[in-house]
Amino acid sequence: MEISQRVVLFSMLFAFITISVFALVRAERVILTEEVTEANESLPSWYKATSVEEVEELIDTPVSRLTYIPESYEQHSITYSVSEAGYEVKQLYIDPGKGHIQVLQLPIDQHEENWGLGYEIETVERNGQQVSVAHKNGDIYKQSWIANSTFYTISSTKPLSKEEWVKVMVGVKE
Repeated sequence: MEISQRVVLFSMLFAFITISVFALVRAERVILTEEVTEANESLPSWYKATSVEEVEELIDTPVSRLTYIPESYEQHSITYSVSEAGYEVKQLYIDPGKGHIQVLQLPIDQHEENWGLGYEIETVERNGQQVSVAHKNGDIYKQSWIANSTFYTISSTKPLSKEEWVKVMVGVKE
């Protein structure tokens, strides 16, 4: 039985395409894995702590405390990172099923303001401090200020009323 040249050519072409596809898939896995590994090495390492006092001891800096938390929110976690550039502390408070509030604290020389898209930014004075407030359609989602060479940001995934935000901000023990 003779095999036609077309069948041989088609078989070889099919084999070539199949091998090429498998080689590309393999190469993507290897290359992407190496790129992700390199990127992760340049990111700061985050650590979870059990208390503000623990973080203060580890980073040798006072850490803010919230003395007022809106009803139904509870503290979920406190994390920190330390690098040659300084430190960063994040405290997370969760309202189960509805959203969260995050408190971010870092040295003034490390902060880069990122408000996100669609927010109106307003600067107001509260307790003698200039506070930047981000709001959308009258709902407040974030506020930032500087005190004692430290940059503070409180943000929420769920809008809070102006009265609640004032209570939260005034309740930050720096």
